[in-house]
Amino acid sequence: MAVGSELRKMRHLQGVDPVASSSKPNRMLARRGIISSEEVGVITIDDLAKALRIRRVDWIEIDVEGWELHALRGATRTLANSYVKLVTEVWDANAKSLLTSLGYSLKALNRDSYFFATKRLETESQTSDLPIDS
Repeated sequence: MAVGSELRKMRHLQGVDPVASSSKPNRMLARRGIISSEEVGVITIDDLAKALRIRRVDWIEIDVEGWELHALRGATRTLANSYVKLVTEVWDANAKSLLTSLGYSLKALNRDSYFFATKRLETESQTSDLPIDS
């Protein structure tokens, strides 16, 4: 199962190295070789939280090899309605823009692409359980 911006199927490529996998061919897979390819289901973080009846999300970590914007688009309801701390690898400026539009500020964790994102609450009363599927 993978996370994305909509329910669908996608092709997942697995490299020789267990950490080398992706939804699309890339330089790491080209260097190390692809050993398998399979079709996997895609679900949004919002739909997963709703299906599991999760009312509050405190932490999300995303490292999806270039698929960050899709994963974040599928989590907009969760991110907008909750005070979520987020660690994500972000290569796409549109993903950064999406997070800032939802009220998040990003702090670089390294020189490349990992960020810690937090959102300030307007009042302390907003720290109570907020429904994700409002």
